[in-house]
Amino acid sequence: MKSAARMLDRMAGLLGTVAMAAAAVILAIATGHILLEIFLRNVFATSTYAVDEVVGYGVGSMTVLAMAGTLRRGEMIRVQLVLARLSPSARRVAEIMCALVTLLPVFLLTRTFVLSTMRSFREHTVSTGLLEVPLWIPEAIFAFGLGLLALQLAAYALRLAVDPDAPIAVADVATE
Repeated sequence: MKSAARMLDRMAGLLGTVAMAAAAVILAIATGHILLEIFLRNVFATSTYAVDEVVGYGVGSMTVLAMAGTLRRGEMIRVQLVLARLSPSARRVAEIMCALVTLLPVFLLTRTFVLSTMRSFREHTVSTGLLEVPLWIPEAIFAFGLGLLALQLAAYALRLAVDPDAPIAVADVATE
């Protein structure tokens, strides 16, 4: 069981790293498009007329693609005020329970996006913006990112459940 947990954890880590790299590429593209827009408006008094659409899809995509990696590194927002006061064994149980409780809505969201992606692809649905982006593209990115988050939550809960030496993610907390 421990080796299966390690394999799942490694797979979640690798996919999370790939998703974080994709989020970084999307950030570079969005930044480049914004800079191009600024240049075109100030130098040629024209526009691409699509910066809001491109950047909007980019921000959403970056957010969901980065969630699994953020969780893995312990950088998700946590309720440290409560968790820090628990004993190590109670903290482990609380972490497992929180991961499993969170897994359900994330799984349902993932399922919803997968179904929507398939429908958009089948019906050739496009955005209402100038670019008429096929909606299955951003929906597929959202489904992938949410699926990775679900995988990471499952891997985290399983790792904590089967390995008593597994580290518990702890976010840095500013104290007054």
